[in-house]
Amino acid sequence: MRNKTIKQKKLVSILEDLGFNKVRTKGSHMIFSNSKYNATVVMRSFKRNEPISEMHLASVRKTIIEKGIVTQEEWNELLIDQ
Repeated sequence: MRNKTIKQKKLVSILEDLGFNKVRTKGSHMIFSNSKYNATVVMRSFKRNEPISEMHLASVRKTIIEKGIVTQEEWNELLIDQ
């Protein structure tokens, strides 16, 4: 299930809960890294309460699922809980 209204602050919280650390927020993009899974997420900086675009959310989802951090079902649950 997709949640088209997830906001940046909630996505950042999910990433941090999954072991990602913000390594840079300079310019128009934020970079998060998870050294355990050798995963990097780069996303445009949105305002904290601005909804994340579907394209950016899909990019984050693809990275964390392909790296084995969560399954598709676990990702869906994370979004439902928001």
